[in-house]
Amino acid sequence: MSAIDANVSIMIHYQAGEVETLAQKLAETLGSSLADPFSEDLVLTRTGGLQRWLAEQLASQLGSSGHGDGIAARIKFASLAQFGARLREAGVIWSAEGLLPVILTALTELIDTEAFTQVRAHLGNDHDQPRRRMSWAQATARRLASYATWHAEMLEAWVQSRWEGPDGAPLPEAHLWQAQLSLRVSELLGSTPLADRDRARQAARQQAQGYARIALFCPEELTPLEQALWDGISEAREVMTFSLDQSAPSHPEPRLLAAVQATWRTGTAIQANLDDSIEIYPVHPDRQVETLAERLTSLLENDPRLQPRDILVLVQDLEHHRQLLEAYFRLDLAPGADPRHRIRVGVAPAPRPDDPALDLLVFLLGLVNGRARACDLLDLCRHQLVMAEHGILASDLDRLSYLIASSGMRFGVTAAQRSGQAMEAFSQNTWLAGLGRLVLGVALSEDELLYQGTVLPLDAVDSDTVRLVEALSMIIAAVRQCCQTWVVPCDLAGWSARFGACLEALTGSSWVAGPASRVLARLGRTKLADCPALTITEAENLLIKAWADQSRGSAFLNGELGFALLGSMSLVPHKVIIVYGLDPEAFPRPIPVDGDSITRDFMSEGEDPRQQDRRVFAEVLASCREKFIAIYPGFDPVRSWPTPVPVPLEELLSSAERCVGGEVRDQLVHQPPSASAEPRSSIIPPPALLARPDSAGGPSSIDDLTDLFVNPAGYWLKRQAGLLASTFREPKLLASTMPTVLTALEIWEITNRMLRLLLGGKTADAILQAELRRGILPPGEVGLSQAQDCLATATGIVNRAQGYLAAPLSWLTIDTGDLVGQIGVRGTDLVEVFAGKIHPHHQITAWIKVLCLKSVDGETPWRGVLIGKSSSVILTPGSSVEAAGHLGVLQALYREGRRSPLPAPPGPSAQAARAMLRQPAPDPMMITRALNTLWERDPAWAAIWKTPEQMLGLPSDIPACFSSRFLAQAQAIYTPMLKAGGVAS
Repeated sequence: MSAIDANVSIMIHYQAGEVETLAQKLAETLGSSLADPFSEDLVLTRTGGLQRWLAEQLASQLGSSGHGDGIAARIKFASLAQFGARLREAGVIWSAEGLLPVILTALTELIDTEAFTQVRAHLGNDHDQPRRRMSWAQATARRLASYATWHAEMLEAWVQSRWEGPDGAPLPEAHLWQAQLSLRVSELLGSTPLADRDRARQAARQQAQGYARIALFCPEELTPLEQALWDGISEAREVMTFSLDQSAPSHPEPRLLAAVQATWRTGTAIQANLDDSIEIYPVHPDRQVETLAERLTSLLENDPRLQPRDILVLVQDLEHHRQLLEAYFRLDLAPGADPRHRIRVGVAPAPRPDDPALDLLVFLLGLVNGRARACDLLDLCRHQLVMAEHGILASDLDRLSYLIASSGMRFGVTAAQRSGQAMEAFSQNTWLAGLGRLVLGVALSEDELLYQGTVLPLDAVDSDTVRLVEALSMIIAAVRQCCQTWVVPCDLAGWSARFGACLEALTGSSWVAGPASRVLARLGRTKLADCPALTITEAENLLIKAWADQSRGSAFLNGELGFALLGSMSLVPHKVIIVYGLDPEAFPRPIPVDGDSITRDFMSEGEDPRQQDRRVFAEVLASCREKFIAIYPGFDPVRSWPTPVPVPLEELLSSAERCVGGEVRDQLVHQPPSASAEPRSSIIPPPALLARPDSAGGPSSIDDLTDLFVNPAGYWLKRQAGLLASTFREPKLLASTMPTVLTALEIWEITNRMLRLLLGGKTADAILQAELRRGILPPGEVGLSQAQDCLATATGIVNRAQGYLAAPLSWLTIDTGDLVGQIGVRGTDLVEVFAGKIHPHHQITAWIKVLCLKSVDGETPWRGVLIGKSSSVILTPGSSVEAAGHLGVLQALYREGRRSPLPAPPGPSAQAARAMLRQPAPDPMMITRALNTLWERDPAWAAIWKTPEQMLGLPSDIPACFSSRFLAQAQAIYTPMLKAGGVAS
């Protein structure tokens, strides 16, 4: 960086040890009367944070009656860089943004030349590397802009076709392409960096004449362009500078913080006593926010004079920590709220303004340029603007998720979009194929096995979901249009029009009044008429850049405790400053590795990111008035090993030791208390899981009786708290890939579906053709082979059951006085056919129904016949008296299960009952293993009893016979069924 030119004519030069004193002197100077009361003053500062603080300071003094009720009017604040950008409509020509479209144009012209051989090999084919050209252009634009800032003389030599480096030596042949590219860029722009600076100086000189007074507040070393602007201003007006004095404080015994600040400024150690003005906390990365909350609440509680506005938290990577900080310090003034939620916190705004339309546009760009998964379609339907335009309600989202999953959508809007995966010939599982199933499902039934081409109707569509199918049709049509048009490159104006048309189709006109309209308008304006056609990836990068460049209003420094980016509040004084998240590996920033950089070995101080970060840290330290706190990740996140101290903090500790004259690390570096090791339960138990009276009146239904014994835990949760078992399970993600091998569950689902269709009288060929169009099988011969295997399994089950299915199905009405319902039988058999194993919960259902039949009609030889994939079970009840006795026991347990949870899971209970038939007591390890497996598979049990041991600990009503209630009920429920022919699978 170059220092301010000493030959510039300066009217007034002020110095002070603190920025508050400078602000007061500036207010006194600007408070003097002017000949023209409508003239405007210009105050140049370094950062936006300092501008806002200075404006507040001036407003409290100018025109004030002494009570802080003044006003700062007719004063324009800007940094030198902002002042220069305002002089020209398009900003600085030789900036990374201004150079990008020009570099793309020059690349098109030079790509086939000999000097660009390596560049041509790097970029490759646009189809193979769609993002590489824009990435290269952006990196090159940043590099040339850096050359123009710090090594403009080298670029001037290139304009004159002198291929030399920053030291005047001949340019290596590997870097010759940069010189030729820079030459062509200069020709297209009609300007060189030095000429650009000269125009900036002339424009600044002319612009400065419109201000009455110009003040430079807390100047820093200037870049060459800023120096040119300063030269132009000083040629037009005499200026005032207000700078900090680098001398040490005059207090004979300063606090340790003040002594360290003076030591950093002057390099001379100032003696001080050890105190608590500096605190450093190395913590585990996941504990940083907890440590921050503890320190903030402690500071505010222990010091009544300290207000939230007196504290500033500076975060190294604010965007990385933003969501966590906003969530952790959300405002909650309710009684009993956590102390951290009572702190009014203001987080500096994000780099780009929030806008749902632009967020939607970026999402669509990734969707069109990506795989377009089924979950992407659901996310698109969930977008607030899309929901509002197409009439989708929040209550419709679960239904939409089910429709998308059932339709077989996996990835790809159309088959053509799958060309990158070489699957363009397979149209199944695309958005369009799934939409076709939904549309046909409006008019046709899936069970009829009528299909159109490769599309099978979907039974999930009913009259209530027709409007959702219509909304999906319009959304998919809009995305399909984007997929067809956006793959064709065009200029920026064309991309702006395309983006606008897409937003219009998906959101109506709701986006026009927001930032999206301004961003697209800016995107459509290009400086060069011959800007080359841009691909979708390049247009996406330029859209995001134009979005990030949008200004955003801020209510920062409004009395709240502030969270800001480190470096954005340089020299803004606060009583307490906390530096948060100071990553030792990223601060100070290392010099970026750029193999194409010509000036890496000739880097000036202003280019070195390490020096910039050290300067920022020094300014933060100088802004602190009473207490400085640093919180950084001091331990490895995996092994919890200590990590090195960040370099600035190490220098801070060294300065503190010089000031105190001894070792102070143990006193300044604090170890926060470790967090509780007690794991937090991921399951929230439903309320009031206690026994309650059974208020049911009249007879019970057979179906309700069987529901309880099939899953006693799920039955209790549904009855007591209105919760389904799915409430406790993680939501199932929509499939986004084509399977190559079906899972066991998918094989069962296909086999079961084929089995039902065969039992319904459909032909094997029709079932197979329909299954191939359902969108579930793997593509090609693999899917056909697996479908044929499933069909063979289903056919074998039907053949084994054929003798029991010969009799027609008839429905008998059962009414025992306590139980009512209908049971379907074939002759004297209750027949059930299964595509998989016959599990105990299948058997208990059939057993209860057979007992009902036998207790009502004891003369008929009723049987329960269950036929599965590899086994069969025939349940034969005894006499009507025995059947009535067994049914009475089950009804008594049913009434008990309605009052309190019944510890009788079918699988483990049947296993225990079978063991008790052979020996007095079953193996405890066997029961525990079975219960642990159940607890992992079905979270409903864990919602009632945290562990199987808690359930097994329930005392038995018959302690002389059974050690637990679980064993007593297992014997009562399943032993009679096992004796009647049942098996526990």
